[in-house]
Parts: sequence; C-alpha cells; structure tokens
Amino acid sequence: MDTEAEIDEAIQKFTCCITSAINLSTRTKVISGPFRQLPKEILTKIKIKNRLRKLYQITFFPPYKRKAYKLQKEIQKDIETYDNNRWKETIMDINPEDNTLYEMNRKLSKKFIPTPPILDTDGIKYTPLGKANAFKHSLENSFQENPEPYCNLHINEVNNSINSYFNNLATSSTPDLISSQEVINLIKKINPQKATGPDGVPNKAIRMLTLKAVTHLTKIFNKCLILQHFPDAWKIAHVLMFPKPNQNRKHPGSYRPISLLSNIGKLYEKIILKRLNDHCYSNNIIPDEQFGFRDKHSCTHQLLRVTNKIVEGFNIKHYTGGVFLDV
Repeated sequence: MDTEAEIDEAIQKFTCCITSAINLSTRTKVISGPFRQLPKEILTKIKIKNRLRKLYQITFFPPYKRKAYKLQKEIQKDIETYDNNRWKETIMDINPEDNTLYEMNRKLSKKFIPTPPILDTDGIKYTPLGKANAFKHSLENSFQENPEPYCNLHINEVNNSINSYFNNLATSSTPDLISSQEVINLIKKINPQKATGPDGVPNKAIRMLTLKAVTHLTKIFNKCLILQHFPDAWKIAHVLMFPKPNQNRKHPGSYRPISLLSNIGKLYEKIILKRLNDHCYSNNIIPDEQFGFRDKHSCTHQLLRVTNKIVEGFNIKHYTGGVFLDV
C-alpha cells in the first residue's frame, strides 16, 4: 500500500471480508406465536375454552356454551392479574441510578406518529422517493454559501498561507504511528449498539475482530497517516431525517438530518483527534477562553468563568465587556 488507490482497494477488501463473514455466520430466525408468554395455567384454560366452544358449534348443547363463557371471564381476570403483577415487578426493578428509569419514561411517553406527505417546491410528495427528493432539495438549499459580502483579498491570503504550509511541510512532521494496542483500546470503548454506516460493518463485528485483522487494520491506518489520506469510502454517509418537536411535519425544514458514517472511519477519526489534541496542548495553540469542542469543557463551566469575571470587575467597579462569536 504505497498509493492512495491501493489504500482504498485495501479498505474495500477489508470491508468485504467482514461483511462476508457476517453473512456466512448469521442465521435467520422466524419468530412465530404470541410475543407475550402467558403462564401454563392460563394457556390450559384457553385450550379448554376453545374445545368447549368447538363442541357447542357442533352439538349446540347449551351447557357447553355456558362453561365456555364462564371460562372466558376467568381467563380475562387471570390475564389482568398476571399483567398487573408483571407491571409491579417492572416498577420495582426500576433503579434511578441507571438508565432503567429513563428508558421506561421514554417507552411510556413516546408516541408513534407516521410521517405525513412532504410539501416540496413542485407539490406534495406521497411516495418514499418523492419524500427523499423533497428532503434533498431542502438540504441543498440550506447548505449554501452565505450571501454576505466577503473580502477576496483575505480569502486569497488564507489560501496562499495554507498552500505554503503544506508545500513546505517537513517529512518529520508526520504524526506518531499507530500501534495495534492503541487500536484494540479504541475498539474496546466503542458502543456495540450504535447504528451501522453505508459499509454495513457494525460495531459489534468490529469488537469481534481477530488480532490478525486488527493488525491489518492498523497497517491501513498508518498508511493513511503517512500519505495524509482520508479515504472517500469513509466520507459517504446515510442521512436520516428526524422530526423536530412541536413543528409542522409536512415541511421538510421541520426535520433535522443525522449522518451515519462508517464505524471503521470513526476509529480513524478518533486516532487523528488524539494526535491533534496532543499537538495543540503541547504547543499551547488553543486559548484558555475556548470551551467549545473541548473535552471536559462544558457550557456550564464557561458560564461560571464568565460570571466570575463579571463579579471580579463589579467588585473593583470596572465594566466587563464581552464579544460572542457564533461560528
């Protein structure tokens, strides 16, 4: 792997090997029967009731009908008692210290609302393809260049500085290469429940990679670092549209996009992020006033810092000015 094309080919083969292994080792199971498992006592009563009902339909003997009706009432009462007991057990198992309380609240409060027809520029769309095109047009209109005036001279100066930096970049500035142990540590931290990207490789499969596969993946990552290449396959995303709360769902602008990227590409992003952070902190590049996009720097901490600055100025009878930039 000495060129970008060879790296892309190696990534494609590596992804195909994982997806093929998943397909060969996956079994399809058809779930049949009721989802709620009733006790054997209730199931026995249901069988007896059904038998009595069939006998009545054949013989029209009134006692069969009365017994079936009586059993039906008993079954309904038993099922109600069984459901109440299960609900009590579920409530008792809820622990405020973990996510069980949040999950129960989400299940009870979440309501399924079907996606209505989407209003596009040329009319209302009912089909999935029409809705997808409506969302595409909405996102295309949103991600446009700002019409505000800008300075071409400043833009050219920035572009020239960037090109000069990359042209004069020394070979010694290559980031530290990756070890297999570093990749293994990152794999252990990924969430196996996260959604799968366009390559079809779930996090659960990545966590089950063999040492040989992890070593090969480490070689791919190192080649990407050396050649300063981010593969195009890891830039492709599946975009899901989720409705915004309390907004008209007929308008495509009332939905927010969520991008599902390749999980392998996310591992590479974490590797790059670690090296960027190490470089920024060692060279004191990021100012202390910046809290956005920084680990262990929340909005609450920034508000506390600004409040302390205001109080300090107030105590010495000074004005405190602030400039807030929305990037």
